[in-house]
Amino acid sequence: MIPSKKKIDELKELVKREFGVEWTDRDASDAAYNLVNYYDALMRFAGEDIQKYIDTGGEPSFAGPDYDKWLSEQAEIVKKI
Repeated sequence: MIPSKKKIDELKELVKREFGVEWTDRDASDAAYNLVNYYDALMRFAGEDIQKYIDTGGEPSFAGPDYDKWLSEQAEIVKKI
């Protein structure tokens, strides 16, 4: 996914306001692209975990009870789809 020009401009403004740093269009575009891809990767990993949880009938994960609760909730949502 490629971030829109509007979102890149919003990111430039956020960085300027929060950190006092002026980014070029290229800096902001690169950062936005990296952020989008980072979150895309996280969602793919979570999706794989959810599918594994469904396939194994709710086998606990290595991450702990909070993550297992989240997986269970997400698995119920996915089953309804």
